[in-house]
Amino acid sequence: MSEIQLFGIASQQARWLGERQTVIASNLANASTPGYKAQDVVPFSSVLNGVEAGVRVTNARHMNVSGTVGQGGIADSPTATRTDPLGKTSHSGNSVSVEHELVKGAQVAGAYSLNTNIVKAFHRMLLMSVRS
Repeated sequence: MSEIQLFGIASQQARWLGERQTVIASNLANASTPGYKAQDVVPFSSVLNGVEAGVRVTNARHMNVSGTVGQGGIADSPTATRTDPLGKTSHSGNSVSVEHELVKGAQVAGAYSLNTNIVKAFHRMLLMSVRS
């Protein structure tokens, strides 16, 4: 049986969300450190560049409807950090906004919950199709 792509993408997103939460926590921990620049991870959309979208042709008589999104495969370093472009620098040289970081943390929690619920629903659907 071939690998189900949804589980791989969900796993990749869960790793990305975990790394983003780590970066957010680091930003909050350094909120009062002079000269600290707020960081964020690369967007998940750039991680997905090149992931196949569609069905695979397993027989020569099948119609080829598969395609790719972007180029290349899943990014080698989807968790690479970059300076947060929304961070405004204070007089101490620190660019961390506690409010902005808390909003990003809430977005991560919501995305992780959605990811988990989609995987659970797909897993239940897969089990029901196997039992039939």
